[in-house]
Amino acid sequence: MHIYRPAPTRSPIISAALHAFPRLTHLLLCCNELLPPDAAPLQALTALRSLDICCHFGLATSVAAAAVSLTSLTALSLARVTSTADNLPPAGLHTSLTRLTQLHALTILYNVAPPDEAAAGDEPVLNAGGVPMLVLPSFSELPALERLEVSYQAGIQMGAAKLSACSYSRSTTGKGVLELDLDKADDESTLAALLAATLPPSTSPDSQLRSLTLTHSRLSSAQCRGCAAWLEHLTSCSLHYCHPEGGLTELLSELLPCLPRLRALKLDSCSGVDDGEVPSAITELQGLRKLTLKDLRLESLPPGRYLNELTLLDLRANNFRWLPLALREATNLRTLKLNRCPLSLGMCDASTVLRNMHMLRVLQLDHLHVQPPEVLQELKRTQPMLKVEGEMYDSM
Repeated sequence: MHIYRPAPTRSPIISAALHAFPRLTHLLLCCNELLPPDAAPLQALTALRSLDICCHFGLATSVAAAAVSLTSLTALSLARVTSTADNLPPAGLHTSLTRLTQLHALTILYNVAPPDEAAAGDEPVLNAGGVPMLVLPSFSELPALERLEVSYQAGIQMGAAKLSACSYSRSTTGKGVLELDLDKADDESTLAALLAATLPPSTSPDSQLRSLTLTHSRLSSAQCRGCAAWLEHLTSCSLHYCHPEGGLTELLSELLPCLPRLRALKLDSCSGVDDGEVPSAITELQGLRKLTLKDLRLESLPPGRYLNELTLLDLRANNFRWLPLALREATNLRTLKLNRCPLSLGMCDASTVLRNMHMLRVLQLDHLHVQPPEVLQELKRTQPMLKVEGEMYDSM
């Protein structure tokens, strides 16, 4: 059953509808404010398997409590855009999710301060700004859980981990995919503690972590030690807007040796690259298929075996003044992105570098200086299968 944006005056109709279908198994409620506060009709739906509540002005306490009491649920989603202090769920509501032993999928998306999550008499868990954090059970306390998406701008505590958002799912082949926003992580957090709290406890090879994304991380190399058991099956690793203590070069020297199966590495807008050079931990990698080094202030691209098997190389928004000659080693490259680099593409680049990249099919040159029409004509002549994309400028 779907109930979408009912007016407050229709609350009796909602109650009547829920009473009329006591064996309901799926329910979606999307409204500005969920009324009435008496949630007995919802709590009576003991056969409910899937419940999705989205309230733009907050959940009534009794409604939220009723949702957590439905122990037959396998999927639960609680989301709201705006809320106020007087209609927030009661303290301890979210930690009581452990009662839902059949829960396979959990979504909690909050944009404003949740209630004091501590038990009666305990101090609330506060972020650095003194705002109460959302306290949730760790993944291991929800034994049937397979998919998790939680987000709260003031911060979340799961077990011993503190973060801003977490998303865990399994791909179509059953492999684990984890995304963590660590904007609210404290200075004592370690990657091992974060993974222990946000990954299922299963050790089955089919549920091993294959993809990890970290956003807004400040984790140092020391805080990433002791994680090899979680990361040894990783094939994809992404770091976005990360500013690690000690710098990115030092962090990668600790992290990348733990990833023997890595095939895709994405670094986007991270700080701490030494002297504008690609970290040696990257150039020593073998077997990479996709490499993104975006907005890292790189000035050069060294040769190395890490280029040999690449099919995608993203070098956007770096400080290259000329086309790196090392690209001649990327003979399997199919996509090359050079957008927003301060380089000028000339005939020499087309004849000595690009013409030898026979597998190249997509070349992105947005906001680059070229010497038209000769350069583009030469590329079209030597590589008729190549598609050049972007708005380019005449270097004259």
